Amino acid sequence: MAMRAIKKIAVRGLDMTVEDRVRFAGAISDAIRESADAKEGLAAFREKRQPAWQGR
Repeated sequence: MAMRAIKKIAVRGLDMTVEDRVRFAGAISDAIRESADAKEGLAAFREKRQPAWQGR
């Protein structure tokens, strides 16, 4: 998920101003932090178990 987001920012960001690129990257980062996988990662860490990633 994170690698896909980095590639999207890099490719689409080529035609953007720095300010627009920062806003775009922030929006994608927010979406990743709110994802099911992010929540699963935190839960797995707290419960000291391996996460069950879903790619969402």
